[in-house]
Amino acid sequence: MRKILLALSIGILSLTGLQGQEVTCGFNHTYEKSLKKDSSLENVFKVNEQELQRVIAHNKMSRRADEVYLIPLVVHVIHIGEAVGVGSNISDAQIHNGIAQMNAAFRNASGLGVDTKIEFKLAESDENCMAHSGINRVDGSVVPDYSTLGVELSTTNGATEDDIKALSRWSNASYYNIWVITELDDSNAGQGGSGSFTAGYAYYPGAGSNVDGTIILHSQFGGIGTAFGGTSSSLIHELGHGLNLWHVFEGDNSGADCPGAGNLCGRGNGDCCADTSPYKRTLFTCPTGTESCTGLPYDNTIKNWMDYSAKSCKVMFTEDQKARMRATMEGSRGTLLTSNGFTVASGDRTVVGAVCSGTGSDWGISGITNVQIEGALNVSSGTPSEDGGYFDGTTSCFGFAALSKGATYEFNVTIPSSSYGNQVGAWIDYNNDGDFTDAGEEIYMRTDMHGSAPKDSGNFTVPANATAGLYLRMRVVGDLDASWGVDAISSCHDATYGQTEDHLVYISTGSATDNISNASGPVFTVSPNPVSDVLNISFGGVKSNYNYSLVDASGKVATTVINSNTSSINTSGLGSGIYYLTVSNSAGTTTVKVVKAN
Repeated sequence: MRKILLALSIGILSLTGLQGQEVTCGFNHTYEKSLKKDSSLENVFKVNEQELQRVIAHNKMSRRADEVYLIPLVVHVIHIGEAVGVGSNISDAQIHNGIAQMNAAFRNASGLGVDTKIEFKLAESDENCMAHSGINRVDGSVVPDYSTLGVELSTTNGATEDDIKALSRWSNASYYNIWVITELDDSNAGQGGSGSFTAGYAYYPGAGSNVDGTIILHSQFGGIGTAFGGTSSSLIHELGHGLNLWHVFEGDNSGADCPGAGNLCGRGNGDCCADTSPYKRTLFTCPTGTESCTGLPYDNTIKNWMDYSAKSCKVMFTEDQKARMRATMEGSRGTLLTSNGFTVASGDRTVVGAVCSGTGSDWGISGITNVQIEGALNVSSGTPSEDGGYFDGTTSCFGFAALSKGATYEFNVTIPSSSYGNQVGAWIDYNNDGDFTDAGEEIYMRTDMHGSAPKDSGNFTVPANATAGLYLRMRVVGDLDASWGVDAISSCHDATYGQTEDHLVYISTGSATDNISNASGPVFTVSPNPVSDVLNISFGGVKSNYNYSLVDASGKVATTVINSNTSSINTSGLGSGIYYLTVSNSAGTTTVKVVKAN
């Protein structure tokens, strides 16, 4: 079954934790509530689904089919004053256990489904790029009703979702947020014996940044500590929703009807996946015999993580579900792949001032809504009317692209959808002199871009003489075209209807072809080599801050760490092959070859 997401979709799953308790689902309730609150969300999610289908249809992701997508998580434990490891204040061990179960599910540890090649890992740096555990603990008892009733969902029993999430929330462009809470709708975390309770819920991609992420009961996170035990099927299920999966029984009218035959897609129709059977939901059992809708024996659909069958049944995702989730990671959640949530950059991130200021208008008919350097940067912004005509991406440590000399990159830009003609240009101040007029600094120019096809791309190559080891300014300018009486754009263009954006670029001090150590550079050894998960770097007991850059054989930067005395680099999310580690400080630069094993 396939379906098209036409509006804000919030998947809410309730999973049984104790014998006799039943699953309830708040999808339709929350869906309708969200649209009533903001009707414009329908079009936002329609566009997201169209892009997802486009990526799948063009098989664009095949270029990265072997790449493991690593998603940075931040877990906000909203407790009520208990000691760590007691009640809702779950331990670090329980959090790690839950994440390990998620990874086992998404990497097909059962061997019965498919390996999505998607993994989850606690962030290693916060929004200021400072070292962090990826776990925030906040006492939520300050919010009225939270201590006694938890969070309200389908009733008015409890604190509001907005108030709880406001206690601790990181950018959903750089992290996937998970909130661990006490209970929903005064359910006592599902520990009341019989009846039903809601275990958690997740928002589909594109939801507002103030709510996007997953809420989960502490009793449903992991299989140890305060959890009920077993597999975190509810947590796995919710992350599926967060990556654009529907329930496999979508369209069954709460179990009353059979979903329509064929590959249907959308709310009330089907789950958009042709390799799941259209059938009625199975509640808390592992059914056998004949399925009433298909007239055939129950198949592997009852084993799917997106079903409501018993915990012991659920063990798999399908190929079509994998395609949707990976397409989502290249589209509406693409910023997570270029997040610096695993990069500790505690050094100076200042950049030379530009000789001309970024200017724009307060119109909303032109401008820039997204800038990407494939594999290195993905930043979304508002229209000129929302950003005031200028978006300054140089102030965030997450707004930099780590590049390598001699490497070629794809630059992508998206403008507001409209019928108007546009012109867009981009420049990098390679020699760091404050202007963008030197030879080779223009990396992209399009004078006939139309809002009816609002995304375009072009390739550029970082020159060998580019300034390395410092943050450089990249400028992007968009405006309507000459048919509107607008002058040809330049890096100092005063946009009439559009806007200007500035972003940071950091160029590695080495190149992808270097593998000879410089005598004047830092002296160090790496181990193990070949490496699997963690590359250890030893400087013989010398403590100092260095800049690190790990690039692949094509010159694409895999990891950059600025001004740090770290002694290890996480390589678990990298594909196998040849990489080059460049380490530099005031003494010079040293580059060595590293082999990444499977």
